[in-house]
Amino acid sequence: MTIGGCNARSQSFRASIGYSGFSGDYYSYMLRFMGILKYFYISLLLLGLSVVAHASFDLDIDDDGETEALTDGLLVIRHLFGFSGDSLTANATATDANRSDAASIETHLVDNKASLDIDGDGEVEALTDGLLIIRELFGFSGDSLITGAVSGSGTRVTADSVVDYLKTIKDTDNDGVLDSVDAFVNDAATLTTYC
Repeated sequence: MTIGGCNARSQSFRASIGYSGFSGDYYSYMLRFMGILKYFYISLLLLGLSVVAHASFDLDIDDDGETEALTDGLLVIRHLFGFSGDSLTANATATDANRSDAASIETHLVDNKASLDIDGDGEVEALTDGLLIIRELFGFSGDSLITGAVSGSGTRVTADSVVDYLKTIKDTDNDGVLDSVDAFVNDAATLTTYC
């Protein structure tokens, strides 16, 4: 390997590696590499912020320790249809709910609206996002989960991508660990998470 010095015309450091046949402007190559690396780090940062944004929200809307279709799912879809007050909460909260009054449920849903964009189209709608939530909570999967309920402009339009996203906002066993990182989704006694 030989390394040359300054080129009088370009004033740039040039390297020549004889055995690999590579020769080029080392400085320019490093700038391109650093640019790519910069975008990689920015992507990781944004991914981390996305995870943090959902870390304090889960679909247990009435905060009773369970995520169920006829309470939490119903509260979400009613809210997205514009229900408020008693019409939002009537027969839709558990008897042991820690969040049962309409005002606190509305505030909770408004504060976490971005997390309810299930299909990833940038909008939160009753007949797409709300329907996906309630269908999944009722146990729908595959095509029956998504048919007629995903936006054409969404980023999550397959059943697998919808379920994967819902796992990031759902804590099935109420152990404080979201399903997306919970090694034992149905066992609150075991607090092991995936790395």
